[in-house]
Amino acid sequence: MPNPFLDLPKIVSRFSVLNQTGPFPDIVLFTPTSDETVRISLYVDVSPSHTGTQFNASLSWTDDFNSIPGVGVGVGSLGPPSGEKSYRARIKGNTNLILSSAGTDSNYGPLNLYVVVESL
Repeated sequence: MPNPFLDLPKIVSRFSVLNQTGPFPDIVLFTPTSDETVRISLYVDVSPSHTGTQFNASLSWTDDFNSIPGVGVGVGSLGPPSGEKSYRARIKGNTNLILSSAGTDSNYGPLNLYVVVESL
């Protein structure tokens, strides 16, 4: 009889940044050794004193056709309650899944960002 627990998503990467008040350098979240489908979950927690903060990050990766899709993960003008998003991506082996905060206000925050990447 098959074991149902063998097909559960496996966490392959976690990233968090706390009390962030400006853009951060690009972060390589995950580099699979072979082609892989993943789910990327992001949660942004914003200080109540900074409503209207703009957080406009993006995810990028190389897919099976060697294109580099870019997905905006910004939750736009933030304020309590905070925001969360989830994405799926097919990433070509030995290429990077990258999180970038380029395009984000230079004086936002503070905010906390939590990211989890799961292999599906």
